[in-house]
Amino acid sequence: MNQSDLLFKNIVEKMVVVIAYFKVITNKKGMPIDLLILNINSSFEEKTGLVAKKVIGKSINQIFPLASKDKDKWIELCGKVALKKKSLQLKTIFKDSNAG
Repeated sequence: MNQSDLLFKNIVEKMVVVIAYFKVITNKKGMPIDLLILNINSSFEEKTGLVAKKVIGKSINQIFPLASKDKDKWIELCGKVALKKKSLQLKTIFKDSNAG
């Protein structure tokens, strides 16, 4: 990792804003059906209570197994934003996590 990449990583890690990097999982029609967590910052851990070691590499549906309209809407919204390469700010609360 070069010095510029390391600096960027350190800035993101120390931000008070929650940051999560996802891979969008789509169905055969290209619609988002899940999000795979690739990375999170420490603010994500602090604000959600989820620990990076337990959630990185898992999908939202694995972490929050209970069906919920809010979760499904969040996956759809974040998935569409990611596929269109846009940014998004949202506030939501999830309960019943398997990775706390």
